[in-house]
Order: sequence, then C-alpha cells, then structure tokens
Amino acid sequence: MAEESRKKKSDSRRVSGTSSHGSRAANAEGKIEFVDYISDEEIQERLKKTGEQEGRIWSGEIRVNPKNYKQSFVSEPEGGVDILFPSLEARNRAFDGDIVAYNFYPDAVFQAVERKIDNLTLADGGSSSAEATAKSVQKRAKVVGIVRQRHPRKAIGCISAFDKAAGTARLSPTDSRIPRVVVPLDQCPEELSTSFTQYQNMMFAVKITDWPATSDMAIGTVVSSLGMRGVLANETAAIIESHNINDNDFSAEVLACLPTDDFVISDEELSRRRDLREEFIFTIDPDTARDMDDAIHCKVLDDGKMEVGVHIADVTHFVSPGSALDAEAAQRCTSTYLVNRVIPMLPHRLSSDLCSLRAREDRLAVSVMWDIASDGTHVTKWMGRSVIHSRAKLSYRVAQEVLDDPEKDWSPEYLNTDSTSVQPIVSALSHLSTITSALRQRRAEKGFLAIRDNDRLAFALDDQSEPIGCQASNRYSTQKLIEELMLLANITIAGRNLKISREDAVLRRHRCPEKVKLEEVQAFSLVVGMPVDCSSVLLVQASLNRIAQEHSDIGRLVLCQRLLQAFKPAEYYTLADEEVSGGYSLPHYALSENVYTHFTSPIRRYADVLVHRQLLSGLEGGAQDPTVEEKQRTIQLVSRCNDMKWKARKAGADSNTLYFAAFVRHVGSLVDDAVVVDVLDRSFDVMLLSYVGMFRIHCNSLPLQSFSHQPLVPSLSFVWKRAGKVTADAAGSSTQECIKLFSTVKVVVRVETRQGNPLALAVYLQAPTGCSTDYGLPPANRAFPDGKKMRKR
Repeated sequence: MAEESRKKKSDSRRVSGTSSHGSRAANAEGKIEFVDYISDEEIQERLKKTGEQEGRIWSGEIRVNPKNYKQSFVSEPEGGVDILFPSLEARNRAFDGDIVAYNFYPDAVFQAVERKIDNLTLADGGSSSAEATAKSVQKRAKVVGIVRQRHPRKAIGCISAFDKAAGTARLSPTDSRIPRVVVPLDQCPEELSTSFTQYQNMMFAVKITDWPATSDMAIGTVVSSLGMRGVLANETAAIIESHNINDNDFSAEVLACLPTDDFVISDEELSRRRDLREEFIFTIDPDTARDMDDAIHCKVLDDGKMEVGVHIADVTHFVSPGSALDAEAAQRCTSTYLVNRVIPMLPHRLSSDLCSLRAREDRLAVSVMWDIASDGTHVTKWMGRSVIHSRAKLSYRVAQEVLDDPEKDWSPEYLNTDSTSVQPIVSALSHLSTITSALRQRRAEKGFLAIRDNDRLAFALDDQSEPIGCQASNRYSTQKLIEELMLLANITIAGRNLKISREDAVLRRHRCPEKVKLEEVQAFSLVVGMPVDCSSVLLVQASLNRIAQEHSDIGRLVLCQRLLQAFKPAEYYTLADEEVSGGYSLPHYALSENVYTHFTSPIRRYADVLVHRQLLSGLEGGAQDPTVEEKQRTIQLVSRCNDMKWKARKAGADSNTLYFAAFVRHVGSLVDDAVVVDVLDRSFDVMLLSYVGMFRIHCNSLPLQSFSHQPLVPSLSFVWKRAGKVTADAAGSSTQECIKLFSTVKVVVRVETRQGNPLALAVYLQAPTGCSTDYGLPPANRAFPDGKKMRKR
C-alpha cells in the first residue's frame, strides 16, 4: 500500500510538473465529458420560442471569472442576479466573450443567493435588522451551443511541458480564462527538448483549432514566437496578439487606393462644398496628437448670439465604399492606442496627413453649426460638406493658459498661428468657455454622470521606449470644453440620422444598469452613511456631488468605483437589429440622451465613417430604404465595431499596466497613498491616488503576527511583526493597525516574478516604523497565533 501511494505521488508530480517533461507531461488531460452542441438551425429555432414553450433556450455573452476559470456568468435578461455556469462542463468549451446559447438546470438546483453588503450596520446607529442584505435566486445554466464566436481563439503563453515521444508540447496561457493548449512539438524551437529551462519563459502565440469533448485542454498550432517575458517589446507584441489586433503593414492593394503625392483639392470638389476658409477655425488636442480629426470656431453674431461650428475630417471622401481601403478599415474598425505607439485604422497618408486638420492647410471636412445663446439654448444652423483652413494648432495646456489669462499679449509663435489670428482665437476661446459651461449646466439639470475624471497615466520614455517617468495625466478645463462641443455634435447628428435612415442608423447607447446591481450600490451607500439615490441619473449625480461636499472626495471616489462595477459598457447598435434594439430608440443612460452616436472621430473609428456616410447620403438626397442585405451588412459591421473597440480599449489598458510595471522596475519601488475601497475577510482592495490602478492586498502577503476581521463594520485589525531581535523591554509591546473602508494608507508598489512573469505588479501595505518589511507569500497554511491560517494564493 505504501509503495502504491508513493507511485501515485510520483505520477502526479510528473504529470503536473515540468521537471521530467516525460511522456505524460504534455498529454495529461483532466477527465471530462462535454455535451455535444446542438446545430445552428436548432439554436435559431429554439431561440424563437417564448414563455413556457418546451425546448426554449436563451442567448447571451458569457464572462469567464479570471480568478476561477471553472466559473462563468451571463447577465440575467430581466435584470436579476447574473446567471451562473458553475463548472467547466457547464461552460462547455465556450470562451470569454462568446455569445452562447444556454438552458437552465432544473429548479431543484437553483440557488438562493444572499448578497450581503459586507455585513455592515447602518451608520446612523440603526439596529442589526437594518443590515443591508438582499436575498435573490441565482439561476444556474449550461451552454448548449455557440451563437457567435467573439473570442479570437488565440492564446499567449509559455511551454510548461512536452512529450518527445508523442511529439507534443503543452502551452500554459497567461490568461487563466483560456484552457491549456496542446501543440505540435516540431513547431517549437528545436532546442526545447534538450535545453528546456532556457525556453520556459519564452512566449508563444498559439491559434486554438479544437477543444475535444473529452479533454480539459484545447488543441492548437503555434503562430509565432514572441520572445522572452519581461522585455517590453515582446510583452507589447503579446498584448497585440492576444487581443487579435491587426498590426500588419497596409497591403499594396490598400495603398493603391490613396491619393497621389501631388493631391490637391479640385475646383469641382470645392464647388460642391461650403467654403469656410475665411473663418477663424482652430484645433485643440493633446501635445502629441498627430491625427487631428476635429476643429472648432466661434464668432459673435449681430443679435448677440454665437455662431459655433464643429468641423470633422471628411474621411469618406478618401475611403470609398467597397474599396480595398474600406475593407481594411472595416476589418480594423478602430485605431489602438498603446503607450509607445498607435496602431492606426487608416494609413498614415490619411490619418496623419490628408485627413488630419493641420494648421495653415486646406482640408476637406463635414461641418455642423449652431446659433447658441449665452444660456446654452441653441438652434442647428447648417450641416454638410465643407472646406476649412485651420489657423492654429493649440494643445489643451496652451488653450488653458489663454483662458486663464486672456488679457496677456500672446505671441503668434506660442499659439502656433499668425499675427492676424491671435485676437480672434483668444476671443473665441473665451466665448466658447462661457457657452460650453452653459451647455454643461443645461445637461446637468437634465442629468448626466461624470464619475471618471482621470483614468490614464502619462509616461516619459527614453530613446529605447523604456519608461523613465510616470504621473497621472493632467486634466484641463479645455478638455471639457472640447468634450461638450463634441457631445453636442454627436447628439445633433444622431437625431438627424435617425430621421434620414431610421432602420439602419448607426447609434450608440449605454444600457441602464441592472436593477439588482443599483440596489446593491444604494444599500452599500446607506450602510456607510453616504446615501446614493439610484432612482435616476440626475439623483445619482446629485448624491455624488453632495457626498464630495459634505464628506470627502475619497468617499465619492469609492462610491464611483461601486457604480462603475454596476455599469455595462456602451455599445453601437441599429434599430434593424431586433436582438439589441428592443424598441424605437434606447437611451444612453450615462448621458440621459434618447439618441446618441459617434460622429467626431472618423480617422480612428469606423463607426463614425458609417455615420458620416448615412448623414451625407441623407443630406444630398441619396438616402433610400435599406434592403434586407444592406441592413444585415450594417448589423455585422456594428457588431464588429463593438468587438474591436472593446479589444482596443483592453489592449490600451494592458499597455498602460505593462509600462507602469516597467516604470516601477526602473525606479526599484514606489511608496504611494491609497484609499481602501473594499474590505474582505482575508484581504482588502486599494486604489492608488497618485497613480492609476486598483489592487488587492492579501493578509498572507504581509509580515503580520496576527490579524482579525470585524464583519459588522468591515475592518481588518493587524498586529505587525517587530523587526530584528525582540528585546525584553519590547517583548510585550506590539504595533497594531486597523484597516477600514475609506482609510487612506501608505502602500509599497514593486515588481516581482510570479508564475514566470517578471513584470508582475505587487502592492503591499507599508509596515509601520520598527516592524518587519518581509513582504511576500509565506509558507502555505502557516498558522497565526489567533488560529487563522494563511491560505496559499
């Protein structure tokens, strides 16, 4: 019996480890039985069923828990608690982001979920019966088919084992939501089998081709080697590959669609446009902007009102429908903004040259103009094709300086303009500041949410694109000025396009958060003594403003994070798509607008190109009722725009995190202030205040003598270890600390190697003076004096 036990342990080590790399290492599969998918025809037929009809199924986007890949969720269609897919078998080979068809387990396995708000007691001294607890039923479901594959079926990871005899290797993805992948060994470096340790940290991009019904591992092929982990260029390449972003050079066929080098605007083209070249038009953008797709102007009218214009690059003049250039833009859908570079949607000849509204050059535009009174009331004056001549390229910083000191004698060189344009531009900025403040006030009276003031970092890079400086991005009021004008343009064009092409108008919405999630936020706010009324957007924002005034910006910050977690991402849609429209027009929740779109950035967003085409077609008398095929094509394009916009956003966020980690590596470590935004029984979440980021700090990573959790008022009490040898005088002393919601704490940020990643960010609570700074994970299951065991992460 002892010999058999030893044999089992030995086999277990060989299967799960990488030390032997023997015949079982790369092919060890967990025993599992997935159910076969129903056919596409049956999916469509059963999705049409309603009510209690037998065989009815549902569909939705599946989200895999990044901390527990065996657990997945789909939003409840009626706004209840998220539907749980409790196992890998229930997920049935779906990948994160896929639109899946599912049915429910029998009622017997429905689960009553008690959703507690950290066991808090009301801050006004109410009794324990006021505990914020919501009980609801969480349905459990299983996937029966894939409606649409949205996940790219790509994996980035390192080889963790190989089987030379079977000719296979096993890749462990860096994304825990993706299964391990078995790949052919001959697609790996030849030296891998003889020098395995040298390749353990080499990243590979893998295309997943199958996921057998009897294995918890997928099958794939190696696409490329991305180099060793920890190198910024390699890690950036991994981000691009993992999000399926097209970083290839534009093909000769695409480049052949571009105008020649001697392009000039023809007289014929000028004759069909409104000539606005005499207006004092200018741009305001970030310092480093190259793709300037919006410009503005403002002048006083005889009746005291202001004529305000927003002028957007006419990308559609250069991107003809059905061309190779159009197909490429539709495939990319969006530009992707990484820390060190931009992956453009359009070739640089357009994005940075002919379509960029550069100063002192004639440019083709699509313009919308209003007459606006000082109180923000406005009437749309005109919209259509135009030709403009920008007088100046201002940065947000310079424009802010002008607003702050309009009486200063500004030099033409500083404003990047000529001497005749200085005063008109200074005057226009002053008037625009007044007008946009009035526009914002009118929107505030109707209600809109402004809860994310700054979520980006600004990096200083050296010649090798390594970060040597980092800070939170500055936020200027001139950014709000531009945002307000762009919002007005988007709202105006959305209304116009809805009238022109009601069924296939490309619109944008932000769905109302699920009722149960808003109730949780409201209950949480009550128990912490900072009530948020979630019954309307207007009252949510009013509550947040009151909290900032009566309590603190910290309290507002924490509650904003809770709200963001309840929100769904905004998305494009058309009324032709019955699956997403559900009525005449769905509102944009955060903006409190019944109709909205994206019109102002066609250089970097394909959805805006579609909006421009619909607008111009309607204005010029070419709009016709779309055919069934045209409506279906628009639905497909809108769906892709949503997918690629989300992937580009995630890639940008991943790049931001990567470069922040590289910056921390450059400086060694950081000490920063942070606010506690959540307290659990063995960990707590913090938000960095000087930098951007949310991190979880586990008690078992801190050099503590003991800790205890207080559930009634969620807090963690620590007793820190003393540093060095404890003297007799200090033997009875201890250093204690209590962590509560809204606490401001000092944290240490550093980079560690975790699971083969040498750029893993680690955040620890800074130890008090005289206490141990032995941060990191302790041995598994080490017991504290109070009996709490430190669980292994």
